[in-house]
Amino acid sequence: MLGDISFKRIEEEREDLIKAARKIWENPEPGNLEFIASDTCAELLEKKGFKVERDYAGVPTAIRAEYGCGKPVIGLLGEFDALPGLSQKDVCHKEPVEEGGWGHGCGHCLMSPANIGALIGLRDEMEEKKIKGTVVFYACPAEETIGGKGAMAHGGAFKELDVALCWHPGRYNRSSYSFLTGANSQIFRFYGKTAHAACDPHLGRSALDGVELMNVAANYLREHVPTASESTTASPTGEALPM
Repeated sequence: MLGDISFKRIEEEREDLIKAARKIWENPEPGNLEFIASDTCAELLEKKGFKVERDYAGVPTAIRAEYGCGKPVIGLLGEFDALPGLSQKDVCHKEPVEEGGWGHGCGHCLMSPANIGALIGLRDEMEEKKIKGTVVFYACPAEETIGGKGAMAHGGAFKELDVALCWHPGRYNRSSYSFLTGANSQIFRFYGKTAHAACDPHLGRSALDGVELMNVAANYLREHVPTASESTTASPTGEALPM
C-alpha cells in the first residue's frame, strides 16, 4: 500500500522528531532570530543524511534540504518562530515560564519537525518503489510576525516548486488548498501641490485625498476580484460569465 514504508519510517524516527520539537518549544525565539530552532532542524536533517543549505535565500535562519530528482517538485513548508506574550509551560492551564515572554501559542514548535519526518518517510518510500520526483523541505522564519516567506521568495525560494504543502496543528484533521501564489508588497507615493487654503484652495492638490480615494477604490475592487481558484464570475444580471 502506498505510504506504508513512509509511515513505518516516521514511527521509527518518533523519538528524534519529538526531541527536536521539544527543544524548539523550550527555546521560543522571535522571527528571524530563530537560531536555536534553525540549528536544531539543520542538525536533525544532516543526521538523517540530507545536505542542508543554511542562510538560505539570504535569510539567516532559513534552511533548505531536498531529496530526489526531476518532476514533480513538491515543497514541504515548516515554520518555527514564536509569539510575544505567549510564554507557557507544557501544562493544560495558563502558566507562563516567563511573564510576558515569547512562546509557541499555536504549535509552531511542531511544524518543522513534522515536515522533516515527512521528508524522511518520503525518501524511503521513493527509494524503495523507484518513484520519480523531488521533495524539498524549507524552514521558513518569521511567519508569525513579518512574513518570512516573502523575504525568502525575494531571494529566489519556491520558484522550483510545482506544489507546496504545509501543515498546522489543530483539533481535528482536514485538508484545504489555495491557488494563491503569494503576496508582494508595493510602495505608492502621492505628491500634492500647495496652495493658500483661504485665497486659492482650488489651485492645490491634496496628496491625502489621493491616498483616501485609492484606499476606498481598492476596498470596493477587492470585493469583486475572484481568487485564482475561481473559473467564473457573475454578471450584473447574475449569469455566470467565463473568466
